[in-house]
Amino acid sequence: MKITAKFNIHNLIKDTRQLEKKHSSLIVRNAFMDAAFRTQRLIRLRAYPKAFNPRNKGHVKAVSAIGAGESNHIYSKPQIKKRLTRRLSSQRRADLKIFDATGRDGKGKEYMERHARGGIKTAIDGRHIAVPNPQNIPRKTRGVRKSLRPTQLLAPKKGPRAKPGFIIKKGGKDLIVRRTTKKRYPLEPMYLLVPSVRIPRSFPFYEDGSQFTKLFRAAYVKEYNFRVNRIIKKKY
Repeated sequence: MKITAKFNIHNLIKDTRQLEKKHSSLIVRNAFMDAAFRTQRLIRLRAYPKAFNPRNKGHVKAVSAIGAGESNHIYSKPQIKKRLTRRLSSQRRADLKIFDATGRDGKGKEYMERHARGGIKTAIDGRHIAVPNPQNIPRKTRGVRKSLRPTQLLAPKKGPRAKPGFIIKKGGKDLIVRRTTKKRYPLEPMYLLVPSVRIPRSFPFYEDGSQFTKLFRAAYVKEYNFRVNRIIKKKY
């Protein structure tokens, strides 16, 4: 009994090259998206809780967002997929951006980026930044209660239970205080007024973001093997 098996390796190589050329944009697009969303997940679920005490779980969604291109515009997954496909097919390159979503208002409120880079925060009005006294200013899930914010404390109040705040100078420092009773003393320190505050680097946004390259390589290999095997199995 004689058994003969023939396999045209040249055709296989040719088909594999055509397959890679035809599906390369799709493979890169899917690997890009997989790596980007996994990197974003690392930033939201590992870097953010490590740097802050996330009392409001909904705020985690605002930490970072994914955009296609240079603008800080949040796109949905179908929109990102469409834009990547178009850019890869026409220009053979594409850009994804994981950015600080707290700075999308264009008013310089890149809260997360300041904590990621560190630096000095100065007063918007050029005069004072109100630093809350943690003993007297409890923080809720949405930050400081509205009635305890500096503008509300300093606003004129009427009524027997009103506790208007005012500014005093003590030890060369400006303080926002309020009376705890109708008597002149004691005074309750609420805020320290300073011209600027130093923000240390505490949010490893870029350190965790650097994982993208590693995740992209793994996603590319996985996506490439999946698509090549699926199509070759159909033909051979």
